[in-house]
Amino acid sequence: DVLEAEDDERQDEAARGDEQPMLAPHGPALSVQLRRVRLQLREFLATQAAAGKSVPMQRTALGLHPTMRWTIRFGKWLATTRVRALRASRWHATERGDAREEEPTVRTGRGENTVYVALQHMKNHVWREIWPAMPSDARQYWRLVTNQVMSLFDGGGGGMKDA
Repeated sequence: DVLEAEDDERQDEAARGDEQPMLAPHGPALSVQLRRVRLQLREFLATQAAAGKSVPMQRTALGLHPTMRWTIRFGKWLATTRVRALRASRWHATERGDAREEEPTVRTGRGENTVYVALQHMKNHVWREIWPAMPSDARQYWRLVTNQVMSLFDGGGGGMKDA
């Protein structure tokens, strides 16, 4: 019994990796959002595999994780692609003169807030779950990734957004 308890403690310590506590269980709403990010990552990986590309990895003391450039590429893909059409694009005009008679505007990408939230979920949860070697304190990595991806929306350059 004593040996089993000691072994269990060592297993728990090994599972933590970089001396950081394991993540707390997620609530139902966060779990849905994390599943969505993982699904989008799988879609991106499938497009990359179809193009014959792989994930370039960066070596750290803890192991391998994706390079910053690849993570930026995934973020930009998230911002500029929409696999499923908007619901508004499926509306049909029912009466003559109806406002829905005009062709709906179809966005080609996702909205700014959606992409920002996905980046935060990648930073706080998904990347460390998939690639445990990702350092828990990778502030510079994620600051640069976030700035590069979000510059698609505000034009970069550090100026104010158009009102």
